[in-house]
Amino acid sequence: MQRKVTTEEGKSLAKQFGCPFYETSACLRTYVDDAFHTLVREIRRKEREKLGLSDNDRKQHRHSKWWRLRSHTSGDDETPVAV
Repeated sequence: MQRKVTTEEGKSLAKQFGCPFYETSACLRTYVDDAFHTLVREIRRKEREKLGLSDNDRKQHRHSKWWRLRSHTSGDDETPVAV
């Protein structure tokens, strides 16, 4: 398998963009999840900064209507739930 980007090129670009560097392998699925989750966290952090919010001002996690409906109907309780 031939590299598309050298480690040095990757580190240099990461430094240029001010982001973390992850050496990943899609073929071997090495560190792909870590890189993805870090990327999502960074995007969310940048969005909070843009809005002037701190980490303490995080929006409370709300589940989707589908998740709430599924969680109420998947157990032994068969009571219908309005969402």
